[in-house]
Amino acid sequence: MSETLRSRTYIVQGTPVAWQRARVSSTNKRRFYDGQINEKDLFRLHVNKQHPESWQFSGPLSIDAIFYFKGGAKNEAKNRGRLYTSRPDIDNLVKFILDTCTKVLYYDDNQFCIINAQKRYGLPRTEFTIREIGVNG
Repeated sequence: MSETLRSRTYIVQGTPVAWQRARVSSTNKRRFYDGQINEKDLFRLHVNKQHPESWQFSGPLSIDAIFYFKGGAKNEAKNRGRLYTSRPDIDNLVKFILDTCTKVLYYDDNQFCIINAQKRYGLPRTEFTIREIGVNG
């Protein structure tokens, strides 16, 4: 019996967002808050429009992500498609997707066993594909 493995690609227009640590309240030093609530809500909204079904990915998962950043206007045509080596760090870009889409596309981000990510110049956007990889990988 073969299992049916699902995959889907999502595209979120706009400059990619990197995950940031929780911040400490200026009035109560023991209180932490998420300073990215608006960015996360907007990202989830764009993803939900592309995933209207009620199912979530299950089992071990992989993600392939490409983060596109605008090049300077002077060099935009020359840089298009080239690797982008400036900030933000690629691990924080991936973490933003994984944390933001938890409970939306999958149960928990600990399901991810394979991560492939790139930063490139181009029209600013985040493209990512999530795949169920099955128990045998």
